[in-house]
Amino acid sequence: MNPYERIDVSELFGRNPAAEIEYWAKLAFWSIEEGVTLSYGYDPRVVTWVFLRDSGHPSAWRYANRLSQALRARDMGHLGDRNVPTDFIRWAKSLSLSFAPEVAQAVINNSKTKKIANQSSEDGLNPKVRQTLLKLVLGMAAAYHGYNPKKPCGSVPGEIKRELDRVGIKLDVDTIRKWLAEAADEFGDLITIGCNGS
Repeated sequence: MNPYERIDVSELFGRNPAAEIEYWAKLAFWSIEEGVTLSYGYDPRVVTWVFLRDSGHPSAWRYANRLSQALRARDMGHLGDRNVPTDFIRWAKSLSLSFAPEVAQAVINNSKTKKIANQSSEDGLNPKVRQTLLKLVLGMAAAYHGYNPKKPCGSVPGEIKRELDRVGIKLDVDTIRKWLAEAADEFGDLITIGCNGS
């Protein structure tokens, strides 16, 4: 029997490792390791891979597997070194990975609150016009590039950038990714095709 199996997590980490949800939900981005740790509902300032790796705790291998998946997703362009929290959660769910529901809900609530507060000051668009434009962005990405908001396709923002460059419109990939993510958050459930038409 592993000596850590009966140890309470608070004993293992020397304090309660639960995430300070309101703090983490409001951050502009998460690193890969922060996202993995938060997916378990733990605070990245308490629970780290360096500690778990050397702890001998039975959950260390599960954490290692998820961290490996996230790092490989980054290497393929599905995640970045810095990820908008909603993007990280969407990636995890696209692989049917569990994600601490209280963290995910707080991020969603914060994202919606920010969007409502920023809509008038950020783009000055009437909410109905903005919704229409987001639907156009999402619909064209899905129809012409096989974009599926439930299964991130790392190459789609790059493909769109190349097409825009070809016709003289200059946008960087991060801007394209941001607007695709925003459109997917609001209207992703409307899309009925998948990546590469699947």
